[in-house]
Amino acid sequence: MNMVAPIENKVVQFHGAQLVGIKANDGKVYAAVRWICKGLGLSEGQMKNERKRIQEDTVLQKGGRNIILPTNSGNQETLCLEIDYLPLWLAKISITPKMKQETPWVARMLEEYQLKAKDALAAAFFPKQPTSQLEVLQSVINQMVVQEQEVKEIKQQQALMQQENEALKHRLDTIDNLDSIGNLQQRFNEMVRKYARKEGLGFQSAWRVFTIAYNKAYSTNLTAKINNYKQKHNLEKLSRPQYFSLTDTLEDAIRVIDQMLNKEVA
Repeated sequence: MNMVAPIENKVVQFHGAQLVGIKANDGKVYAAVRWICKGLGLSEGQMKNERKRIQEDTVLQKGGRNIILPTNSGNQETLCLEIDYLPLWLAKISITPKMKQETPWVARMLEEYQLKAKDALAAAFFPKQPTSQLEVLQSVINQMVVQEQEVKEIKQQQALMQQENEALKHRLDTIDNLDSIGNLQQRFNEMVRKYARKEGLGFQSAWRVFTIAYNKAYSTNLTAKINNYKQKHNLEKLSRPQYFSLTDTLEDAIRVIDQMLNKEVA
């Protein structure tokens, strides 16, 4: 990818996040890939995969450039993509049924980016100039409507997140304060302790072995799912038993540890 120099940078507010646009000395407008990934709510690992996709894709690499941009850590070389290639790149990030189920907010945001991100950046650098007073007035009204809609969407998202967090806190409090004698969570914890004693392992080591067995049994990544759940609900801590309780999957977890105790899981 050839180096180009920025001559104008702009930060564009977009659905509660930021797009960083760069007009370069080659006359083209580019989008900073990292900011788009952050706006979509992608993890560092997912960001790395998307950068690799752009750099290796036969078509996308034609629009990719490394541009020196100011960051919190000083000037850094940043991967950017010409905005004409932006819809193509975003379209290659599939909205899968799994994404809709596990991270629905990412799926909704991705659809908005696929449809509107390029136009938002283009409008910032190449605004259409009104030719009459009526068009000027209409332009102002349109901007006010868009801003009002964005504020409304942000308030709705905040209210929804608050409701979800309050419901989650109630469930966590219930789980923590529940008399656990005989319930599934207590049974699950005791089975893990029993496995640790049986195998001569520390409690944390037993948890690691359980996690490997659970991932194998259900073809999943338990650690990633717990981290995604914590991020979605803004939780600092979430134990495995709490996660299984909150997602109604304790029976699945008990099935795995039961198999481990009976040596049915390799």
